[in-house]
Amino acid sequence: MEQQNNYRIHEDIEKLHKKTFIVLDLEEHFSDELQDNPFFVEFISEWQKSWFFSNYDEIGRRAAELCDNDLNLIINDVHIISSTTYENNDCHGCLLVGYEEPDIKFEEEIDIKEHKRVRKLLETTGKNLILLVNTRGKVRGYKYMENIKGIVGTIFIKFNGWFSWSCEVDGLHIFDFEKMCAKFPYNTDDGVSINKLKMAIEKYSSLEKETISEEIINSLTSIVKSVSKQKSGALLVILDEDFAKKEISRLRYSSTIISPQSINSSTIHDLSSIDGAVILDIKGNCHAFGTILDGIESKGDASRGLVLGNASLSSSNYPYASPA
Repeated sequence: MEQQNNYRIHEDIEKLHKKTFIVLDLEEHFSDELQDNPFFVEFISEWQKSWFFSNYDEIGRRAAELCDNDLNLIINDVHIISSTTYENNDCHGCLLVGYEEPDIKFEEEIDIKEHKRVRKLLETTGKNLILLVNTRGKVRGYKYMENIKGIVGTIFIKFNGWFSWSCEVDGLHIFDFEKMCAKFPYNTDDGVSINKLKMAIEKYSSLEKETISEEIINSLTSIVKSVSKQKSGALLVILDEDFAKKEISRLRYSSTIISPQSINSSTIHDLSSIDGAVILDIKGNCHAFGTILDGIESKGDASRGLVLGNASLSSSNYPYASPA
């Protein structure tokens, strides 16, 4: 059965290339500077290896562990510290990991595994001071904030609340954790995404000899901007109208299907807040949301979480697909 399904998928690949209008591309939401982000590189690698049996959060945590060797040694301790309260306050403060000499040196080093003690010390940091940790996981003292600019070979960690922290390596913001969910540092400029969308519309119009009205283009543009602002990411798939109907029928067991209709961008944003893809056609009509795109027709469960890459979506049926 599996061989038959794979054969069908590969046999139809050329048709699907033509019928898949656009799927928002993960890379479109990053600045050019972040295209070589080590977390992004590891994330894609882990995704390709593990999309079938791991979810977004699991892959994100593994990618974070792998993107820097020094960070790998202490990342579990960082997670624990970020979840530790001090006098009922969530964790806030800053760590600097590197080989630098402290400006205020402790007489005895403190092991980062002394989580409660480290959490207490973090209460003194953030404005003028930063806690200095060497690559062996030993807290050596403080650096003054004013003295860390331009330092290379360091990891800067800022705690932002319960199980939430951000990470910079040599000044490059590489990822954030929010309640143990790894997030990319998004580019707030929508220009790249919108240009890609318009290019895809032009290509579709040329291939299908069909003119897309300015009204529809503006509607799709508004939807793309709205969905791209989802904090936890989202998947938006825009298909040829006939193909959209066929795909929804095929994936009916793992979707929440609605009567095809035009829905405003703020409502699409709300629908994209749960796991699974929002399916639109080229005319901007919404057909389904929360769609787990498994790639083969089977009786699935629309309540389960999105497996990153949406299973066979990104590797087979929709060659250009990836999460927004």
